[in-house]
Order: sequence, then C-alpha cells, then structure tokens
Amino acid sequence: MKRIVGIGGGLLVIVGVAVFFLYSSLGAIITSAVEKFGSEITQTQVTLKGADISATDGKGTLRGFRMTNPANFKTDSAVEFDEISMVLDIKTITEDTIVVKDITIAGPRITYEHSSGGSNIDVIKKNVDSYLGTSPSSKKSGNDKSSDSGKKLIIEKLSILNGKANVSAAILQGKSMSVD
Repeated sequence: MKRIVGIGGGLLVIVGVAVFFLYSSLGAIITSAVEKFGSEITQTQVTLKGADISATDGKGTLRGFRMTNPANFKTDSAVEFDEISMVLDIKTITEDTIVVKDITIAGPRITYEHSSGGSNIDVIKKNVDSYLGTSPSSKKSGNDKSSDSGKKLIIEKLSILNGKANVSAAILQGKSMSVD
C-alpha cells in the first residue's frame, strides 16, 4: 500500500512539475510558434521579441513583431509593431462567441510597396491564401453555408496608438514616404 501511495505521489509531483514548466514557458512557446508558422504561412521572415501570456486571467502581450517583405521588394519590412496587448474574457472560450475585451496595438508600422509584379501586401495575401487553401481557385461556388458555422468573435475595444503608414514604389529604390 505504501508503495502505491509513493508511486501515486511521485506521479503527481512529475505532473505538477510538467504543468509548471509548460505554464512558465508559455511565452517562449508562443514566440517560437509565431516565428515558425508566421514565416511559413507568409513566406517572409517573421520575428517576435517576446510574449507574455496568462492563461488564468486572459491577458497577453506580444512585443517586437516584424515581418519582412517578400523577395524582390526593396523596403526592409511590410509590417512591424512595438506591442500588441489583449484582454480576453476567458469564460467565453468554450462558447460560440468569443469576447475580446480590449486589443491595443502600439507603434504599428505598415509599408505598402508597389512594383511591376503588384504590391508586397498582395503577395503576402496570396501566400497566406495559398497556405490556407482559401485562394479564389480553391473556393467552392454556389450556396456554401459552411462559413456560417463555427465560432464568432466580438472585440469590445480596439486601440491603435502611434501608427505610421509608409508607401514605396520601385522608382524610389527602397525609400518610402511616411504618414502618421
């Protein structure tokens, strides 16, 4: 009997340590996933300096996001931001409608660059659509109601602070014009 209790206690300690390790590593796991899958999906280089996620209170912050431009574009990046913070109503995760109480995007910088083959944003969108199988050629025609099912999302408050939009064209050789 003591041996069974000892084994059970040992397993409980191992599970506790594993849960603690996973929870304390959540930010690093998110950072790695954003970089790996973001780069794969967009076919650009995606980097993220850090992430702080709290699964218990629904708060999260991503810091230092950067997505480079696709090949053949001259400007350094397509999208950057200093920080995105979010507060999620965690009670709604299992419901049909997920409620995000607040999203704040601080310091976004978007560069729209046009060249003879189209814009950087168009190329990134095509890459994402191709990866997800949502390109126009892969969509069904007719009365497909499958998009009506699934989870819905409500964002109660969205704030964008200190944003900057940049525009560039091939003739500018990688330089851009900016507006706040």
